[in-house]
Amino acid sequence: MWYNAWESDYNEDALMPIINEIYNQDSFEDKKEEIKKKTVNLLKYVGKNITKKIITEKFGKEIEEVLNSIKEHGLNAEKLEEILRENPSNKYFDEFLQFKEVKDKFTGFLQELSSDKKIIFFIDELDRCRPTFSIETLEIIKHFFNINNFIFIIALDMEQLSYSVKTIYGKNMDTCGYLRRFFDLHFKIPKPKVIDYVEFVLKNNNLNIKNYNFIENISNIFDKLGLSLREINSILKNYQLVLDTSLRPYIENNEYLVLEVYLYLITLKYKEPYYYNVILYKSFIQEGNSPGNLLENPIAIPKNIFEPTPNIKKFS
Repeated sequence: MWYNAWESDYNEDALMPIINEIYNQDSFEDKKEEIKKKTVNLLKYVGKNITKKIITEKFGKEIEEVLNSIKEHGLNAEKLEEILRENPSNKYFDEFLQFKEVKDKFTGFLQELSSDKKIIFFIDELDRCRPTFSIETLEIIKHFFNINNFIFIIALDMEQLSYSVKTIYGKNMDTCGYLRRFFDLHFKIPKPKVIDYVEFVLKNNNLNIKNYNFIENISNIFDKLGLSLREINSILKNYQLVLDTSLRPYIENNEYLVLEVYLYLITLKYKEPYYYNVILYKSFIQEGNSPGNLLENPIAIPKNIFEPTPNIKKFS
């Protein structure tokens, strides 16, 4: 199953989109009603406000006293549950125990679904989601889908996801330690050479630009600015719009120097808008001329931006 988390992070909770992917699978056609029933029962207790609802609103500051008492008396989970069941007057603990019972039934149902097959989830774009949704998705997977034959393969930028964690838990959070507990195996996919990716995107978008010097130069710009593949893709999409609307004659006339300048400006506008405005408003010092209309801090454009990167692969 393929799940694009970025397309679902408008949801208030992270559980429903994952269950929806299971529900929509043809192989579970005969289980749809049961999936719906189990999900409805579970969603009574689960959602983005479950922690706030059960702990903050219900327990308030008392939860800290409860946790300290548990630690002090060395109670394990089974003993704690036994004590709670002996005190039915506490409706909040009753709610928690009901949630645990529903959760156990739900995970048991998932085990039945995967008893004779492996269910593999490919999750993409999780690092692009809003921080709360990203973290909640990982927590949902850990708590509800930690089941034999349920396998989650998550493609993400771990560094970017670490920033999301820090926005929630603070900059001093051990993000590596926190995220490590969600993943059993970690593989780093080698980053392709920039020029190879540029060539791929240009061909994939039917730009038909086969001038080697042009491809080498723009790849060199992307490389020097340290752009990610995602950023390169976004810039080239914007560039294609400009080509289709006003720059097509330059391709037909092989005026690639003009095309390079336009692409450089689009890249600068995307990556470094301040420097783009410096150029746009001519707020830089030109050699042999007096400065005019300067911004507060005039800058000089690096001269080596168009110099080729060593050992760059030839276009074929």
